[in-house]
Amino acid sequence: MIEVNKISKVSPIPLYIQVADSLREQIASGVYPPGSLLPNEQTLMQMYEASRVTIRNALDLLVEDGVIIKKQGKGSFVTDSKKTFSLTSLQGFYSLLVKSGAKVHTKLQSTSNVLPPKEISSALGHDEAIEVRKIERLYLIDNQPFALAVTHFYRDIDLQQEEAEKMVGYGILIEKLGKEPHFAKYSITASTSTSHLSKTMGIDKGSPILILNRITYSADSQPLEHARHYIRPDLCALEFQIVKKQQLEDLRIQSVDANEDTPQ
Repeated sequence: MIEVNKISKVSPIPLYIQVADSLREQIASGVYPPGSLLPNEQTLMQMYEASRVTIRNALDLLVEDGVIIKKQGKGSFVTDSKKTFSLTSLQGFYSLLVKSGAKVHTKLQSTSNVLPPKEISSALGHDEAIEVRKIERLYLIDNQPFALAVTHFYRDIDLQQEEAEKMVGYGILIEKLGKEPHFAKYSITASTSTSHLSKTMGIDKGSPILILNRITYSADSQPLEHARHYIRPDLCALEFQIVKKQQLEDLRIQSVDANEDTPQ
């Protein structure tokens, strides 16, 4: 059994944080390398002379921080180092991953013409009665499921299965629709894994999920596609590069008359 520093029950630091910090140090020092399995709860209870509740809280904290990932029925595994992807220009998700140096593979999950949800119809600029092409594609890095992309194009497309397997979003826009992406709007939200995402990506239901939304437009501001990327945050860090305008704005705090906003 690996020797560890015992937790201090008289320390002001909560016991579960002490255990989490100890495990974090061992992971950083290589005792538990990326991809390795941590000792089970019973073993950790013996190692730290701590209760099951303390151990579980410590492991949950490490999961939240992206240090480990729990696999149902298998245990807790140390995550691989996060990959950082930089958004510095208009580019497709596949290109973004390839340019980062990642070994990317994709698997087409489905392609069909659908009536999109109201939110997506609105983003594409038409009503819900218009069918559009929907494509679901799984992205894998080093053969590990990394992200699921769900793309709705602004209309249906005569797209063969083989074409859908070989062509990614922006390629479809250019080659099949003759539309050149000109700019895109992004938003980032967070959620938890649904049953569908869990099954597709091989993670536990309720696991944290990063959602990167993108709406791509033509030069005349016509919405071309709505893409939603469900990304594992334990494997990814997104980096944005912002360039200043010719003249900086808001260089001074504006003075406000103290009497101006005083209720009468």
